[in-house]
Amino acid sequence: ELRKHRRESRKEVFQTEKVHFLTRLAPTSSLGVGQTLESRPYSREYQGTDLVENIKKMGGTWSTPSAQEILASVSESEREGIEEVTIANEAQAGVTLFRAISGEGADPEGTIDWVTHPVKDGVSPLFAPIPVKPDGTCDQPPDRASMIRWLVKNAMFEYHINGKMFGIKREDGNGYAAVMLCRPPNCTTDFLSELRAAWYAGITPPWEGKEPKLKHVKARVELALEILGKCHKECVKGPHWYVYMLMVDPQCKGKGYAKRLLSFIAALSARDLVPSYLEATGERNEAIYNKRGYQTIKKYPIGEGKAEQIGGDPLTVNGGLAGMVRQPTPRTVTTVSSGK
Repeated sequence: ELRKHRRESRKEVFQTEKVHFLTRLAPTSSLGVGQTLESRPYSREYQGTDLVENIKKMGGTWSTPSAQEILASVSESEREGIEEVTIANEAQAGVTLFRAISGEGADPEGTIDWVTHPVKDGVSPLFAPIPVKPDGTCDQPPDRASMIRWLVKNAMFEYHINGKMFGIKREDGNGYAAVMLCRPPNCTTDFLSELRAAWYAGITPPWEGKEPKLKHVKARVELALEILGKCHKECVKGPHWYVYMLMVDPQCKGKGYAKRLLSFIAALSARDLVPSYLEATGERNEAIYNKRGYQTIKKYPIGEGKAEQIGGDPLTVNGGLAGMVRQPTPRTVTTVSSGK
């Protein structure tokens, strides 16, 4: 009984401290009871001085230089059409990322499609697009849609804090044709930024639940994160540019948007004399990055020997998750003759 009482007391203390800690981490504009971040626009207050100072006080880091300084550090041809994705444009970028990752009429992102396959509900086979109906809509399985939205919001918020977001607008100016989340050599993630990202996306991920299919997704998420970390650590050493996510809207594929963003990263890599690194799933994606100078270092299957835990087959297509590195290419400096 005494041990039980102590356990309950510790739980109460932990929950109290957790609430205080998360309250300190909450956005500067506090939310009332029952309010959610999803119910209102994501404002520039998140980018204010108060946020930066609070992060520093609590042991976090604020990445420098700014996105505008990074853009200005390369030539106009190397940054053609590329702009910073600001907090004000987060919703537009989120739509592009969601459509590309979920596979609306085009191949989905391989790893996330495998992770969420238990809740795909037979709408399309693994690694296959979700069909687009004549009216332009897709029948997205609700559970899968909520999971991908959570992952997108989590990633975008973290990369607003500890990373950079760049994009290329659509030709009609209505939203983004392509979006890239990346991390400069001097910028690393930490527990604080991850916790803030979870706060924004929703502290409880959509795969938390007792249903077997949710448990399978949760197991896949945990295994995928473990392999992603291992792949990153083993495939590239020292400072490097990290391309965490590069997505092109399904309606804008084949127009060279990914090539332009990768050329931009190549220019930054050459400027800093450090390699660039990314992960890829599937033979087609690996071939695309090979053409842009990336070499496959190693491949990692995900979920081997855990069929019961993940509720299906492991991710072994094309050998699994590929860690790919592109070495910097020395930049050519053009000198102007004095005429003498």
